[in-house]
Amino acid sequence: MSHISLSRASSSSGSGEEDVASGEACKLSSISSRRPAGVGKARKLVPPLKVDLSSCKYELFRLIAGRLGWQLVPEGSSEWDMYWTDTSISQERLINLKPTQRINHFHGMLELCRKRSMAKHLSALAALIPPELKYDFFPQTWQLPGQLNAFLAAAKAAGKKQAFIVKPDAGCQGKGIKLVQGGPEATVLKHLAGLATLEAVAQQYMTRPFLINGLKFDLRVYVLVTDVDPLRYDQTLEFFEHRVQQAHAAVPQQP
Repeated sequence: MSHISLSRASSSSGSGEEDVASGEACKLSSISSRRPAGVGKARKLVPPLKVDLSSCKYELFRLIAGRLGWQLVPEGSSEWDMYWTDTSISQERLINLKPTQRINHFHGMLELCRKRSMAKHLSALAALIPPELKYDFFPQTWQLPGQLNAFLAAAKAAGKKQAFIVKPDAGCQGKGIKLVQGGPEATVLKHLAGLATLEAVAQQYMTRPFLINGLKFDLRVYVLVTDVDPLRYDQTLEFFEHRVQQAHAAVPQQP
């Protein structure tokens, strides 16, 4: 469905929305208002773009809409051209989209934005990869509480020398993260009891991560997906991949 667009591979709905907002806002600022081209000709008046920001808490979007001459529609109205929301969308809203309407998320995005769902899909994909191909770009991960027994067994076998990091399923900005040392089940369960929720993922903690000048860093990729069937995305992704490869080659590897 080509009228559905996405501006992220991260998260929403409690998964880093505040971090994404500024990046999405910058994209909005580059969109021109709908005015016909033509020099020296009488311009036909075109109605302003109607946008629904009732589900957006960021004032920056309203400022940008005002500068672009867009018209804000009241909450509950169906007469909008673009709907900008901070959270995921329901299947009902997706079905009721008109051909001329745009929305900044696609249905089912939580399968990527929630950590447990992402871990499930990455593990399923790993099972399909031929053994001769390396699929080691993410550490071993357990989905809690469903795989709690398997995690406890792995933590016991690894012992105290191995640390594990536990992250809330819907967390963001490092909130609720806890480091747990391997060891007896009772000890690990005691540490897990201090979590606000057991809906989380547990991963082997990388003791020697890739660093830049001795410091950890975040690498975030923002991709504009213009179609999901078939998949189409902004071509700047290839440029980004090329620059990442250049940067990786330029940074000395850790011994």
